Amino acid sequence: MNNQPRRLHLNVPGVERVPNALRLLKTRAALVEIMHPHWSPADDYAIMFLKADGRNFLEISESMGRSRISVEQRFHRLRAVKDIMVKLEAFGMSSDRYSLGDGR
Repeated sequence: MNNQPRRLHLNVPGVERVPNALRLLKTRAALVEIMHPHWSPADDYAIMFLKADGRNFLEISESMGRSRISVEQRFHRLRAVKDIMVKLEAFGMSSDRYSLGDGR
């Protein structure tokens, strides 16, 4: 019998089959370029989801209580990341703002 520990894998399209902890590290590393202390993963997901649903920036900004220009700029920053929706889902939909690890 094989004594190797069994590894748990999640089947998320677009994310390689790697152990969960390693996947989270890879996902976090991929999102570092878009992390900002004024935004949360849930905010980012909402922007991308609502825009894909056909909403305009004014509608999205009003629903989030933010300015239209800030939502539009955030959208353009996010869409530059390949598979952003998959990465945000893998990272988690926390409404806590991104932590940059430097106390901010």
